[in-house]
Amino acid sequence: MAYCPHCGNEVGEWERFCSSCGAPLDQQRTQMDYTASQTDHFMPSQPGQSYSGYDQRGYQQPPPRGYGYQQPPMYPVGVSEKRPEITLILGLVIGLLGLWGIGQIFVGRIMRGILFLILGLVFGPALVFFVFLGVSFTFGFAVVLGVFIPIIWFILWIYQAYDAYKLAQEYNMNLRRTGMPPW
Repeated sequence: MAYCPHCGNEVGEWERFCSSCGAPLDQQRTQMDYTASQTDHFMPSQPGQSYSGYDQRGYQQPPPRGYGYQQPPMYPVGVSEKRPEITLILGLVIGLLGLWGIGQIFVGRIMRGILFLILGLVFGPALVFFVFLGVSFTFGFAVVLGVFIPIIWFILWIYQAYDAYKLAQEYNMNLRRTGMPPW
């Protein structure tokens, strides 16, 4: 386990900055023992007293009488994880109707979801127009648009569902790491 040398918060070994205090991390400093780097939450209540909180073997000891306890920082309670499977299903099933971006909105990326929604509402009618009504144009023009529009629509439909799935995974990973939603 790696810990931030500044605030003592648990950090991933791949992280370059602490997610709690924002301090830069380097590999050697994050590998330090937690007991050596943690700031103690037991503060002396009388001036001139000191208390390390640990015995000679490194085990944490209860504070002697006369020491107050300072509450460690807390994260908000009640923030739940998003299920990536739900976002994928929303993106695929509702996306078939041209309503793309619902999965992104579900995860909390509202603007990205709205952009996908507008894109889906533009490509859906274009697909219907050029595939079914494009026959009245010249044959070459109808074939080009009748082939490329459905291919582009299909690629964007799959991409927006995959993007929603990856956003849900990113949301959950950040929630597990920091206790707070990323956006």
